[in-house]
Amino acid sequence: MRLLERYVKNELPRVLLIHGSEKQLQLQVFQELRDLVYQQPNADWNWSVWDCGDEQFEISNVLSDFGRVAWGGMKRVIIVRNTHLLPNPSLELIADSLNRVTDATCVALFFDNIDRRLNSTKVLLRLSVEIPCQEIKGEGLIRWITDWCLHHDVKIKREAVELLIKKVGTNLGFITSELDKLINYVGDSKTITVDDVEAIASPVPGLVEDGEIFLLTDALAVKDAQKALAHLKRLIDVGESPLRILPLIDRELRLLVAAKTMNGMTVEQTAKLMGESKHYSLGKIVRYAKDFDLEKLFERFYDVIEADRELKLGSDGEVVLEKLIVRICES
Repeated sequence: MRLLERYVKNELPRVLLIHGSEKQLQLQVFQELRDLVYQQPNADWNWSVWDCGDEQFEISNVLSDFGRVAWGGMKRVIIVRNTHLLPNPSLELIADSLNRVTDATCVALFFDNIDRRLNSTKVLLRLSVEIPCQEIKGEGLIRWITDWCLHHDVKIKREAVELLIKKVGTNLGFITSELDKLINYVGDSKTITVDDVEAIASPVPGLVEDGEIFLLTDALAVKDAQKALAHLKRLIDVGESPLRILPLIDRELRLLVAAKTMNGMTVEQTAKLMGESKHYSLGKIVRYAKDFDLEKLFERFYDVIEADRELKLGSDGEVVLEKLIVRICES
């Protein structure tokens, strides 16, 4: 669903108030409004954009524009960007002047943030349809990515969406940049898969420990050495320290051992006994643990100790961890 359709059910209202820190959503509203106008004749007459951050900006010009009539019986849209930069007296002038706007015109006011304590804001909110543009998470983000792809005539599998979020985080700017790359990559197939995301999407450095590292440990759980080594390389390439990666590999080993030695206990009980605050990670790994030899897993703990010693003595971190990863996947 297009973003405007969630808040505007029929005809565009006289005033839209768009606000929030998620710039990509604001850009989406802007583009959808522009598309609506440019589907009709005389589009240039019925489309105005004012930027309050422009050095040449004058509030009087905007107020004058409010009084212009739409051309050809069509809908006219006036965009006012960076409205949050205006002082309160200017906001009050805008609020007072909106009464002169006819039903054939829609004024869209874009704010990074709004102060709901101001009288001018209260008036603007009363006159407008509000479109919040805050960070999207969870199922909402998955739906947004899926809808974005459908709008661009491409399908994306849910597991590919989840992997993309793991790799680049929840910032829609990063996400759309990666989706553009993926659309070019898949070409005529028009379907984005996990393998496509794996091959193309680039991890955001600030999200490495929350994303790529867990892709590495997931690959260890299924004994996929090739994928695990690829994730390791990406971690090293973005500057992640091998000494920060090693403890999470050690944790994955402990989860595997715990999964093989539950002895009739539940996943929840076992996770609590091993000091895990949640049982999700252990529950996810249980089905893979049967493919590992318990005695070899115990031997890998000695390899972890040796890897830690080598790293602290200054050995090449990538080489040390590569060797450890291969041995775990052979267990």
